[in-house]
Amino acid sequence: IALLCVGGFGISYYYFKPTADFVQESKVLATELPEVEEVLGRPLTTPPLQEQYEWSNGKITVSFPIKGPKGEGRIIAEGTTGADKSIIRGPLRLEFQGDTIDLDPEGATPEPEIKIGDEDF
Repeated sequence: IALLCVGGFGISYYYFKPTADFVQESKVLATELPEVEEVLGRPLTTPPLQEQYEWSNGKITVSFPIKGPKGEGRIIAEGTTGADKSIIRGPLRLEFQGDTIDLDPEGATPEPEIKIGDEDF
């Protein structure tokens, strides 16, 4: 029985971890984008456990609320499933007061690149 439980957990982890990572990365990205800060202000928060998911033909759409001092909006993140079960990021949008704003993920504050010798970390 324990082996079945461990096996079930392993299969669940393999299939659902990419989705959890995609959601977490989308939340972090949304809070770092200047367009979102301009509309909602700072600080930005994304309440936990309020995500909505849609899967269809290898595509995923995740939406979640995002709040700031100027109001509350909704982030829509889209992606496609790769052959290795990874999720490849697609469009990211902010819905706010009936408007939809296309966001530029390249505009987020980049993570610092650390170089030691010839290796990237």
